[in-house]
Amino acid sequence: MQPLKKSTAEVHKMVVAMESQMTVGRLGEPKDISTPIAFLCLPAACDASYITSQIITVDGGSII
Repeated sequence: MQPLKKSTAEVHKMVVAMESQMTVGRLGEPKDISTPIAFLCLPAACDASYITSQIITVDGGSII
């Protein structure tokens, strides 16, 4: 096996280990990022124009 190539079982173990460390108990998905972006950028979805100079962390609670 090549050093940088992992078996499916090894990858699964890594994913389970990472998920167990996340506050929400799972890894992020594209919708987890796209929803806050839509909130901030799309006035039709919700007007976020009064929000200024904020850092919105989308990390599943890993920095608590």
